[in-house]
Amino acid sequence: MIKNKIAFISGIVILGICMCLFFPYPNSEMIYAQSSFMSFPIQTKDGFRMLGIIGSVLFIVAIILLGRSITKYFFRTIGLVVILYACLPYLLITAYQETFASGIMAISYNGDGTCDFEMLGKDLMMGECELALHNRSNEAVSFDLEFLESSYLEDDMRMTTLMNLEDKVNSPERNT
Repeated sequence: MIKNKIAFISGIVILGICMCLFFPYPNSEMIYAQSSFMSFPIQTKDGFRMLGIIGSVLFIVAIILLGRSITKYFFRTIGLVVILYACLPYLLITAYQETFASGIMAISYNGDGTCDFEMLGKDLMMGECELALHNRSNEAVSFDLEFLESSYLEDDMRMTTLMNLEDKVNSPERNT
């Protein structure tokens, strides 16, 4: 089944390196990606990401090495490797959060959330956000949440980051 052990091992090692380049924990680089390939952000709003391009090339090289190293079940093996490469990081993150993580590192957010904004007047807007956060540890965790502005602004208006100012505006420590 394996005709070239060196190519097979090299392909597995290069795939491991590729997975480590943009491991989506604790901060996922894919949030800012405008174009991507197999979990590598190729282009962001700031331009092309050289590390993403290098990672993509390494991924293709690893798949070619794996393809040349096996004789039987070529398509099944390559398909299985691609599926494992796509799913394994998220399974590893969940396993880490449920076993070893503590504090804020045990909090997971799967991307489900919405923010609704309503104009109350000419200069007054009310926003309400609902986020689904999951605490995977057995202990209570307290943290501050800060909203980041999307790179695609609606009508060139900052809306989400203004929600961060609520505590500062209503805080009794504010000197005016």
